[in-house]
Amino acid sequence: MFRNENRLRSVAAIFRGAPASSSIWSEWQTRKMLNETFERDLEALPAGVWQKDNLIVVVTITQNQILGLVRFLRAMPRGRLPRVVCQLMLPPSFVPWGTVSTHGEKFYRAAFKLAAPLIGRSLFFTVENEAMRTLYSKRFGIETRILPIPLGASGSERTMEGRVRVGFFGDSKCDKGIHLLPRTIAVCQRDGLDAEFSVQIQHSGWEQRTIEAERALRTLKGVRFVEGVLTSEDYAACTGRMDVMLLPYDPVAFGAAGGSAIFTESVAAGRPVIASLAAAIARLMSRLPACTARAAERAQDFARSHSPRAYIDMLLAHSNTC
Repeated sequence: MFRNENRLRSVAAIFRGAPASSSIWSEWQTRKMLNETFERDLEALPAGVWQKDNLIVVVTITQNQILGLVRFLRAMPRGRLPRVVCQLMLPPSFVPWGTVSTHGEKFYRAAFKLAAPLIGRSLFFTVENEAMRTLYSKRFGIETRILPIPLGASGSERTMEGRVRVGFFGDSKCDKGIHLLPRTIAVCQRDGLDAEFSVQIQHSGWEQRTIEAERALRTLKGVRFVEGVLTSEDYAACTGRMDVMLLPYDPVAFGAAGGSAIFTESVAAGRPVIASLAAAIARLMSRLPACTARAAERAQDFARSHSPRAYIDMLLAHSNTC
């Protein structure tokens, strides 16, 4: 929601100048403020949205919205409750301002406890993969279904001629590994790897290490920059020209179960993905044709399971069982 996003940006700005132990703007207080804002945003939606026969999909949620959603649904008359499918896209450790949540598990546990009368009746939870499904089952006793990220028809435009093109796309954040790129690319260039790097620069300028990483990247030769937010068409065109995608996400911030749309799109396109950096890039270069061939063999089945049709079928299964 637009208002909630503005609040989140304000909180992030506050964190820039506050010590980690600040008692004024704690994780507890931001969670309280943002959930209240999200609850008001839900109340402001047109009345026709909240009808018994509707199926509503919340495509992703964090500790800063889940309690607001549950409180809003609990306040509605039971006879008017629509069916709500909520995608748990991220682990409880995730917060959107570049740190790891200290109280995330406690916050989710409180929200699930409050939601207990609704779960399985009007409120349903989904996840992207089996690892995330196991996480929420073991830690919280929450049963989920896998709802794959839907992908359109896409594939690599490359023919593997010329230099190998290596891409880093998405938000420029340290928990997504942007701070690792300058040294990684410098080492690859020093070792003579025949690779061309493309890096999307997209950040709000509030994370100092990201600012420093961008500055260092711009001193390197042979790096192509993709500036700012991309349209869906431009994003597909840029990523379609890549041979390899870099996803050096922080395993603490995102968790082993965390999903990634860029990962899903790359696998569906038959494009190899590297989750660690310099040494892994060097190893892949020597066997890239074989790796790409294996990835292409598996891509079709993966893309089929992540198609818009598969996504709709899973949502309709929720509707039919309610």
